[in-house]
Amino acid sequence: MPFRKRVRYGYSNPNFLGYTTNISEKGIRVECHKILPPRSKISLQIYLGEVGLDEGAMEEVVTLEGEVVWVTPTLQGFLPRMGVKLTSRADEIKSIYKQKIDQYKN
Repeated sequence: MPFRKRVRYGYSNPNFLGYTTNISEKGIRVECHKILPPRSKISLQIYLGEVGLDEGAMEEVVTLEGEVVWVTPTLQGFLPRMGVKLTSRADEIKSIYKQKIDQYKN
């Protein structure tokens, strides 16, 4: 399911930047400049957008843990991608996924 959000990721400290491009009930696809090797345990912060309607609006961020399960080769003109199986907060991801499905139905 298409899902484009800004993401920070890294081994224990999410210090690399990228974008999610797809979401499922169990994982996400990340488009990024720095891919991490398969089987890497990583931490991710997904920036879901602003919450609140006034000047004090804050960006909602979900912090997750995952494991890199696949990577694409680096090709000139294309950002590499990696597939991440989420290992924490599965219920929260399922909720986000179901919201996306509901948006497509309407």
